[in-house]
Amino acid sequence: IHFIGIGGIGMSALAMILVKNGYSISGSDQKKGSILKELAKNNINIFQKQEELTIDEIYETHGKNILVVISSAILPENLELKQAKKYNLPIKHRSEILELLIKNKNSIVISGSHGKTTTSTYITTILSILKKDPTSVIGGIVPLYKSNYKVGHSEILIAEADESDGSLVNFNPNIGIITN
Repeated sequence: IHFIGIGGIGMSALAMILVKNGYSISGSDQKKGSILKELAKNNINIFQKQEELTIDEIYETHGKNILVVISSAILPENLELKQAKKYNLPIKHRSEILELLIKNKNSIVISGSHGKTTTSTYITTILSILKKDPTSVIGGIVPLYKSNYKVGHSEILIAEADESDGSLVNFNPNIGIITN
C-alpha cells in the first residue's frame, strides 16, 4: 500500500496501523519531520519526492499488486497520482481505508467543526485507562501514547472523522459523536 502524502496526521496514523497489522507500506512526502522519522523506524519505505519515478520503482517491485492511498490534499496534477493512473493502479481515498477499519470494529467516530481531536483523545484515554485497549486513529497527538494512533487488541476503534470533504457520511459506526 503506497500513501501519497504519508506525512499528514491522518495518513500517517492509517499507515502505522496497517504496517502494525502486517501490510507492506510505502509513502511519499516532500516535508521532513518527526512523523516521517517514526514511519521510517517502523519499516515504512519513505520517498522524499512525489514524482513519477516513485511509482515506477514501486511498480517494478510489486507490479499491479499496489493500492495507492490519497487524501483530499492530493491534487489531480500530482505526478505520482498521474503515474499511478497510467499504470491503472487502484486508488482509494484515505476515508475508504478508515471506513474499512470502522466496519471491522465496534467503532466510536467523532466529527464536527470544533473539538474532534480533544473529544477523540478524551475517549481514547479513558478507555485505555479502563484497560479496554482500543485502536485509535486521531487527528492529533494523544498525550498518553505520544502519537496519533494506537493499535489495540480489543474490538473497539476510536476514530476522528474529518467533515471538511464530506467523506464522513460514508461511515457507519456503532456510535457517532458530533461536536460543534
